[in-house]
Amino acid sequence: MSNQPFIMDINDSGTIEAANYFMRRSAIIIQLPSVYALFSMPNQQGADFIDQAKNRMTGKNYGTTIGNLNSFLSMSVRPNALTRTFCDPDLDPMLRRHFEASLNRAFLRINVAPISVNNTVVRNGTHQALLFTGEHGRLFNALEEKLADTAEPSLFNGNNFAGTLCSSANISGDPEGSITTWERAHDFAIQRDVPLIIRAQSAPGEQGSFPIFSIENDRVLVHREGPMLQELKANLEKIIAFDKSYQLEEELKIAA
Repeated sequence: MSNQPFIMDINDSGTIEAANYFMRRSAIIIQLPSVYALFSMPNQQGADFIDQAKNRMTGKNYGTTIGNLNSFLSMSVRPNALTRTFCDPDLDPMLRRHFEASLNRAFLRINVAPISVNNTVVRNGTHQALLFTGEHGRLFNALEEKLADTAEPSLFNGNNFAGTLCSSANISGDPEGSITTWERAHDFAIQRDVPLIIRAQSAPGEQGSFPIFSIENDRVLVHREGPMLQELKANLEKIIAFDKSYQLEEELKIAA
């Protein structure tokens, strides 16, 4: 008979340490605002843990979470409005926080390697990661720091990136899709021997996996739809507009 998982609240004092402990040995479940997901270390062993938990289909790639947005964007080999804006050391701190908050719950896809590169976390040279602010953002930032010693740079084109690997908490290819209810998440953890579930508040509105975006030639591309799609797309377009105005301002300064 499978063991019952430990259940902790995202704001409990020992949650970060428990997540760090179990993610070095297994995959864990964390309740996100609209879906339950699996998480583990940022290396091949962590991917193997998630593979085992969800009986992963072949040919799939894992995304990560973003604890430090600059650390993620600095891996980009193709500059765009996001990398230019957030990696600018002169960006006003209040504006930075505003822009980060506006992208809460978005998967961001960037080019981290040549198009020929494919591995556990990279597909055709691209990698995607999920940005959170608030309590989830604090958790993933802390875990990125805790798990830094487990990072595997060879997966990220030589970058020492330590965002936690993530995937939906369900059997790969399950016709019922992503898990959005506590009952299914708890049953999944028991059946698949997941040792820890971290609970948080669910958000009202649309449920399911988060939308995936990239920016190409100052256009927002949508690679997967999901909750808050139009709001997040509009916020990305605002960052593009800000970047364009900033670039024009710099060109005028040079011309003067």
